[in-house]
Amino acid sequence: MPPSIFGPGLASYRKPKPAQALPRTISYFLGLDALRFFAAYLVVLHHAEQIRRKAGLAHLKDYSLFNNGGLAVSFFFVLSGFLITYLLLREQAQTGRIHIKAFYMRRVLRIWPLYYLLVLLGLVVVPALGQMGLVAYSLPFAAGEVWYYYVFFAPFLVNLLYPATFLDPLWSIGVEELFYLFWAPLVRLFGGWLPQMCLAVVATKVAWLLAAPPGFWLELARSLQFEAMAIGALAAWWLYHREVPLAQLYVFRPAGQMLLMALVLARIGLHGWLVGNSSAYAAFAANAWGQPLVLSALFAWLILNVSANPATLMPLRNGVLAYLGRISYGIYMYHMLVVFVLVQVGKKYLAALPAGVGSIVFYAVASAGVVGVAALSKRVLEDPILRLRKYWA
Repeated sequence: MPPSIFGPGLASYRKPKPAQALPRTISYFLGLDALRFFAAYLVVLHHAEQIRRKAGLAHLKDYSLFNNGGLAVSFFFVLSGFLITYLLLREQAQTGRIHIKAFYMRRVLRIWPLYYLLVLLGLVVVPALGQMGLVAYSLPFAAGEVWYYYVFFAPFLVNLLYPATFLDPLWSIGVEELFYLFWAPLVRLFGGWLPQMCLAVVATKVAWLLAAPPGFWLELARSLQFEAMAIGALAAWWLYHREVPLAQLYVFRPAGQMLLMALVLARIGLHGWLVGNSSAYAAFAANAWGQPLVLSALFAWLILNVSANPATLMPLRNGVLAYLGRISYGIYMYHMLVVFVLVQVGKKYLAALPAGVGSIVFYAVASAGVVGVAALSKRVLEDPILRLRKYWA
């Protein structure tokens, strides 16, 4: 969640055009900022309830709505593959080539400053405060054992090898960076074979999941969700080369939209209940390769329907949601730290409240804190750095 999965995306490069523009003339995908925010907030809910439960507070972790962090990150991967690939296709068509250095520099300016700031806070600053007794926090590892994983964008390995810390969300940034490293050169060299490349990535991932024994290698395969990004890329290629309106296809007509959106919402809000009450759904949910592919396809449909279908029932073009989507990178990156501080400071007050009232107060304060920190970061840190992109436009 861009340039990045969480950045302003193509909005940074062109002004909006009408929704009914032909695929190759779309310069701004309306509605995607709102989707970014919804996905980022699902991650907030997921980790907030983990932290409340670990602190011994009343929590909502037993409800499916509060267990969608991994699902939301998978959505971000699909969105990332979609936006990055569409941007590359446009650049190649408009300039005759893909400028790899400019591509990398835009990613660096968008992702690295906030990423490395969180690494510094998580490996040095907060643990030092813990050693001084100012906060109840300690790392389950020595910083010297893992620093290189973070520096070289492999934090997903830390998540696999050690207990959780508030740096856990960085794993997806590492996966993204690895994808960016090889994807732009591949599209530049073999852009005419892009659908085949996407299918090859998906097939390789399925083969890995089927062959990997339980344990580290299987979990690593699940972490490296390149197939989700490839499905997003395939959706971008399909949209870019399609001339007729999406609404001509059943899945983009009102009935199709309502059906597929009902599936998405059921997965978000009823997953636990469905697993316990439907053997067929439980078997689907346990499928290591089938479920991720189906969900990625659903997310690709959602992205296309919201952003490129003039007949969408979900336009999501609210100014407040759009702004929250533009700061969603910060929401994603800072939320565990903000919630941790809130629980540290307010635990005894929250524990004294009735469970329902405590949850309302907790989320009111946590949401304001996370959004406020993300907005401040966007204004004083990220935006000044992002202005340097003009030198690599």
